[in-house]
Amino acid sequence: MPDPRATSLTPWQWILLSIVLVLLWCLAISEMTGSEITKDAADNLQLALNVAHHGVMSLDTAPPYRPSMMREPVPVGVIAAAVYVTDKLEGPAAPDSYFSGTRARQLKLTNLFWLTLLSVCAFLAVRRFTSMFSFALLAVVLVGLDFTRLVPLSIRQFIGVDNLCTDLAGAAVLTSASLLVVIGAARRSKATLLAAGACFGLAALTKASLFYVCIALLAAFAAYPLFRVWRRTTALQPVAGLAGAFAAAFFLVAFSWMYRNHVQTGYWQIAERAGSVLLYRAYIDEMTPQETLGAIVVWSEPHLGRVLSRYTGFTSADLQPGGRLQRLSERFSGEEQERELSAENSGRPQDALSWYRKGRAVYEAHLAECVREGYSYPSAEADLRTRNEAVHLIAQTPVKHAALMPLLMWRGAPVTFAILVATFAYAWRRGRLDVLMFVSAAGALAVFYSAVSHFTPRYGYTIHAVGVVALLTLAAAAVPRRSALTRPLSSLQ
Repeated sequence: MPDPRATSLTPWQWILLSIVLVLLWCLAISEMTGSEITKDAADNLQLALNVAHHGVMSLDTAPPYRPSMMREPVPVGVIAAAVYVTDKLEGPAAPDSYFSGTRARQLKLTNLFWLTLLSVCAFLAVRRFTSMFSFALLAVVLVGLDFTRLVPLSIRQFIGVDNLCTDLAGAAVLTSASLLVVIGAARRSKATLLAAGACFGLAALTKASLFYVCIALLAAFAAYPLFRVWRRTTALQPVAGLAGAFAAAFFLVAFSWMYRNHVQTGYWQIAERAGSVLLYRAYIDEMTPQETLGAIVVWSEPHLGRVLSRYTGFTSADLQPGGRLQRLSERFSGEEQERELSAENSGRPQDALSWYRKGRAVYEAHLAECVREGYSYPSAEADLRTRNEAVHLIAQTPVKHAALMPLLMWRGAPVTFAILVATFAYAWRRGRLDVLMFVSAAGALAVFYSAVSHFTPRYGYTIHAVGVVALLTLAAAAVPRRSALTRPLSSLQ
């Protein structure tokens, strides 16, 4: 058992932690505005409005409200609860009033819940792995700034606290689930592992990509104790019970929502939208050597990109129509952008210049076909057809697909992934199975994103908090240990 003095906080430490959290709240609230809620966040809000007002998760703005599985349910549920509370306090309002102005700002306050959960879990994780209060408090500051002040202006419509997107929620639930599984394994507690499994299930219902990551990790985590059973260092029955508790809770939570979707739409899945993303990733496999070099430049960190631009000659202008990297572009300027959007919306992939719009245009073409063919839920069938087309393309060049994964990692989370790899190596070498288990889900998610998506930097924010914990754990390992109170609180054997 760890020394009780190492696991508890002194009154002054409680006060200091509370002050930091209050300051973080003040910073977050100051960044929340009544700016219009658009794009992905608008979908989440429309779904939440229909849940709160009509009891159905639907994207329709007028009756009949048809059930939808366009987006994951956990963030939508939290927003719907906020809509319900707001209506109780201030009375109902016209639907448009929730998308901008005072009510929009009030709904954005739900991000305080996710930000607090994320910050507290980062604190507890660093405290657990290092026993150093100063490093744990630093984790709260870094994680808080990562989703507030440090968010680049170019992606603030998706990342941060001034929107209703799911990236902050995904980071919070992933970090919580990763910490719970460490605690449950350390205590050999079925109850805690049940909670960890349920939390991973909620993580999958917040970011659907985590469903596949969790299944892979279940297999990996089961392999280690089974290896110990084979080596006769532990008994099979306790191991099976612990693993079974985790798996049962995970699948119960995840499959409950998938069953709802099957009943309502006829499709066993958590959410839609995977088809066009995977097809875009498949198109990226068509990169020429010139485009690959250009991608290294334009997908790099902005300051580094300017340095690389001087030596390679590639600039952001190459991403415009007629440029050497036009196929890599996700947004043109002026009339060309209008033509790209027209090609997408009318389902004409042959007229799209960029791979991004081409993939979305293929989906729109399939959607029109499914509507004509009379499918009861045409968007899911169109998504499935688009996904099948992507898988077919990837299967033709699997080696090149795998070879381009590091390039996508370079785009999405190069520093964070490097930290996670270094931490994984440290944990493996030092026998810190607790740290290894904590970073595994985030590392696997990054690999998954590089394999099945274009891994825009926005996606990397989901694993940033785990990266912060990993970095501080590595830093603490380099600090000389002066007493038992500065040793890690737990390490699985």
